[in-house]
Amino acid sequence: MFARQFRLPFNKRLPHPVSVYSPSFILKYAKSNLEYNRYGFIVSKKIDKRAVARNEIKRRFRAVIEQLHPSLPQGYDLLFILKSDAKGKTYKELLVELGKTNLTRRLETV
Repeated sequence: MFARQFRLPFNKRLPHPVSVYSPSFILKYAKSNLEYNRYGFIVSKKIDKRAVARNEIKRRFRAVIEQLHPSLPQGYDLLFILKSDAKGKTYKELLVELGKTNLTRRLETV
């Protein structure tokens, strides 16, 4: 589980975010003044009305991010808005899809 310092506060607004679109998620990120990344995850009630199901999706996606965290450039706020396609995907499928977005390369260009 991520330490509290890696959590994006729920009331944080990203200044001039850059958006990346994928079938399973929308990623919005912006440069921050910190030495580490902060991550936020949103799953709408439109995806599933049950909190158990929404939390399961967030846990699975958070596990993927925890694995990728050491290899990502630091100093960004990242907000993942998960879509309904993420609902049925496994850990490995999410990992592959996140790899296709070239997240490391995108963050280095900001």
